Amino acid sequence: MIHLSADPSQPLSLIRPSIHSSRVRTPITSEVATRHLAAAGNHRKSRNSIDQTFFLTNMSPQVGRGFNRDKWNDVEIHVRRLAKKNRNVYICTGPLYLPQKESDGNFYVRYRVMYS
Repeated sequence: MIHLSADPSQPLSLIRPSIHSSRVRTPITSEVATRHLAAAGNHRKSRNSIDQTFFLTNMSPQVGRGFNRDKWNDVEIHVRRLAKKNRNVYICTGPLYLPQKESDGNFYVRYRVMYS
């Protein structure tokens, strides 16, 4: 069983409003899965390095059947290849919120708040 935890380097008391803090409360549904932004397999230097990949600050909702095993896995494989070929590799990851046009003609980004 995967154990997710709050990142101890991010004090919850400093985050306002608390809706933006990382806490495990909302159950994950089959429609939205929480997955690593930086793969645990890329951080095998020590047990501590692996454990740090399970902090909620390294998690992002991923939607779509098979996304984590397919497209996201392709990205992880590509990153591993880059790291083997190059001395320095900088990777920025995060969720992508796409705007959708609503009935009033304006574009909005709507998303479900998880872990609140």
